[in-house]
Amino acid sequence: MKNKILLAKMTTYEVAEQLKESDIAVLCVGAIEQHGPALPLDTDTFNCYEVAKRACEVVADDVKPVLLPPIWTGFSWLHMDFPGTITLKENTLIDVIVQVCKSLIHHGFRKIVLLQGHGGNKGVVRSARYILKIETDAFVIDTRAGALAKTAGIEIPSKKEYHSGFGELSMYLYLGEDAKFDKRLKEIPEMPAPEYFDVFGREGSTGSVRASAGVPIRIKEWTNSGVWGDPTEASRESGEKLVNGMVEGLAIFLRRLKATPLEELIPSLKEKKFQF
Repeated sequence: MKNKILLAKMTTYEVAEQLKESDIAVLCVGAIEQHGPALPLDTDTFNCYEVAKRACEVVADDVKPVLLPPIWTGFSWLHMDFPGTITLKENTLIDVIVQVCKSLIHHGFRKIVLLQGHGGNKGVVRSARYILKIETDAFVIDTRAGALAKTAGIEIPSKKEYHSGFGELSMYLYLGEDAKFDKRLKEIPEMPAPEYFDVFGREGSTGSVRASAGVPIRIKEWTNSGVWGDPTEASRESGEKLVNGMVEGLAIFLRRLKATPLEELIPSLKEKKFQF
C-alpha cells in the first residue's frame, strides 16, 4: 500500500513516522472567486489541489511528501464586484500562511512548497515566504505547477489569458464535473490588456509586448463577464494534457527537492541574520 500523503487523514503517530523519512510538505494557496459563466467559484483551489494530489501520489513511495488541506480563501479583492467571491485582506492571508508553515516547521518539516493556484496571491505568498525566511531556518519556496512543467521541458497547451480562459476551463473540464460550456462564452470578446500592463505580477507576455508596468485593477473595469481571455477553444483533451504535464513537472521537482540536502539549498553564512 502506498504511503499516506494527506496530512489531515494521518494520525499524529503516522506523521511522526513519516518525518523520519521525509521533511517535505506541500501547501496549495487558492481562492474562492468568480470565474465567469462557465466555471465555479472554487476553480483556483480545485485545479491546484488536484494537480498537487496527483503529483504527491506519483512520488508517494520515494519522496513521501505530505499534502496539506488547501488554503481556500485568497486575496481576491479585485473580483469583489462579482457575487460569491470571498476575500481576505493581504495581511490576514500572509498571517495564515506564515502560521500554518510555522506549525509545520515546529514539527520538523524543513522543505515546504507553497503551490500557487491564484495569480492574485502572488504578492501575498512572496511576502509570507520572506517572513518565514527571516524568522525560521526552513526552506520555503513558492511556485506554480505550470512553471515547473515548462522548466522541466514539458510541453503543455497555452494561450494568452488573464483569468478564466482556455487553461482554467480546460483543466476543470478534465478534472471536475462542475465546469460547462455556457452559451454566453461565445459572446465574450477578447480582452487584451494595454501594452506594458502587468496586473498579476507574473511578468508574462501580453501580445508582443512584455508586461513591465504593474497596475492594480478591479476585474470588472476590464470585463463585464468576469472572463479575461478566450475560453472558447477549451477542451477536456487540452485539460488532460495540461494536468498531466503539470503533475509530471511537480513530481520531478519534488524528487529533486528530496535528493538535495538542506545545506545545499541554504548555504550557511557566518554573518548574523538581520532581524527586524
